Amino acid sequence: MTLASLQNHATVERKAIVATIKVIPFALPAADVASAVGIADTPIIWLDPLPVRRVALVVSGTPAARERIVGDFSAPIRSRLEALGSQLGDVHYVPLEDEQGELALARLLAQFAQPDANCDLVILAGDTAIMDRHDIAPRAIERAGGQIVCFGAPVDPGNLLLIAKLNGLPILGAPGCVRSRKLNVVDWVLPRLLVGDQLTRADIASLGVGGLLEDVRERPMPRLG
Repeated sequence: MTLASLQNHATVERKAIVATIKVIPFALPAADVASAVGIADTPIIWLDPLPVRRVALVVSGTPAARERIVGDFSAPIRSRLEALGSQLGDVHYVPLEDEQGELALARLLAQFAQPDANCDLVILAGDTAIMDRHDIAPRAIERAGGQIVCFGAPVDPGNLLLIAKLNGLPILGAPGCVRSRKLNVVDWVLPRLLVGDQLTRADIASLGVGGLLEDVRERPMPRLG
């Protein structure tokens, strides 16, 4: 008796086949069938519904290129969110060039983390990606009272990924590859954040096997529903 399933944490559309159970020989002893049924008494496969989430986007870059930067990031991020049944809410711009920008981002994140803010996820993106653990954006998250869960991912494209949280509010620091429609690390972590998974450093580290996506072709955004 065999059980074949999609990869763990796969995103599926309605009525999709997620697993098959097949008996290879023409018949099985009753004891083997009873043993298999006993294993199935505990959850083996389950689906988490993708709820409608409201997501805030904070874009950074040089003031002179503000409109271009906002357009470069908001369109592909909106497409990804809508394909997963969620919505892109407000798009904010913060020029993260100095301590004033760090303070402005910290204050904005603190507002998003308020219970009445109607915000379920914050995505940070910029013309210059977060370069290290002590860059301006991570410092702003900690300044607001948040914690950095993980910086860096063994996925290419997508090495400069940041995962953080602030009073239960997940924060995704997106690498520059989020501007592309090609499969990248954001497509792997975004659905899990939207369903409420509390991603850990170990979760991100586990993406390394199969994480070389450099030659994956661009594909149209699927729409669930």
